[in-house]
Amino acid sequence: MIKNKSFITAHQNNFSMHIVVLTIEELVFGTYVLQFNSEEENSRGYQRPLLPSHFRKITKYLQGSGAILPPAILTASEPGNIEYNQNRLGIIGKLRVVDGQHRIAAFKQLREIDEFKYSEIKHYEIPVIIMIIPEEKQIHEINTFININSKGKKVSTDLAIRLREQIRDKGENNFYFNKVEVIEDIATKITKSINSNENSVWYNAIKVGPDQSGRIISINAFNKSLFDLLSLFWENKKLSNEIEAKHYTEFFQQLLVECWDSVMSKWPGCFNFKNEEKYNSYYNIQKGIGVNSLHIILTRIIRSKYQECPTLELLKTAVVNDFIKILKKTIVTDEDWMIGGEFMGFASRAGFNQVAERIMEEY
Repeated sequence: MIKNKSFITAHQNNFSMHIVVLTIEELVFGTYVLQFNSEEENSRGYQRPLLPSHFRKITKYLQGSGAILPPAILTASEPGNIEYNQNRLGIIGKLRVVDGQHRIAAFKQLREIDEFKYSEIKHYEIPVIIMIIPEEKQIHEINTFININSKGKKVSTDLAIRLREQIRDKGENNFYFNKVEVIEDIATKITKSINSNENSVWYNAIKVGPDQSGRIISINAFNKSLFDLLSLFWENKKLSNEIEAKHYTEFFQQLLVECWDSVMSKWPGCFNFKNEEKYNSYYNIQKGIGVNSLHIILTRIIRSKYQECPTLELLKTAVVNDFIKILKKTIVTDEDWMIGGEFMGFASRAGFNQVAERIMEEY
């Protein structure tokens, strides 16, 4: 137990955070990481395995002279694991590391390989933020991890996105009043479905776990390409329950499978027909440039057809027909999608729109 620590409390959106100072030694023995375990059926872990190349660089830095580590380490704990005594607190058990696991791994490695240097720095003080998160609210901890690591840092958030969906499926978070959360959840279900569909060009193409390196796009990137598309339906009809969400999820799954079959027929050279998995890493069509620009086109078609189609089945037929007409008329070629081809360098929101305009200019 870590005892008798002074702290400052901050409040955000009905959640509390304590800012404390812990020594390197306290972090080494007083923290743990919720890592994903593929052998556990319902693993609560959301962090990838450690990257030795990453923490070894930090260890080497610590072995030099004058090393300092000013950034705070972000952790989480259940309310019952924090004891208060006036303006001091104690920590029962260990803190979960949300952001900073490689720094702590470097401290542990230094302790193993360089006892003398470790003895010099083990009393260094590190700023630590403790998010107070009840177990039933773990989704907020996961959202924090995703937000930190999907903006500016190249850290995989695929596991966290999958776990967030599992938590919502179990009814641990009532999210149907929240547009962003509903869209995130439906996007994740769509992505996982078409990735596991053997009849889809997306079969096993999307990276949804740490042991799937080499796949052409991440679940996070594919999800984001769907957000504007899904937002159209929120504007017209808020989803208030699981049945409605499932209805729209199935609609989009079918729509995307049919439309991407048309994409493969239009630009067959961009795909690989020698394996079960059809993706071809030498082309951008199933990477960010392709999925975002083609999904922008789908969004525009749906916006133009939504009011005139009374059922989702009629809407799907109308959208697929228009999408096929656009692909038949476009002068965009397989070579344009090649890495280093015409569309290379269009990896931005403005670029995606330019590619979409180019595909549609003959329509």
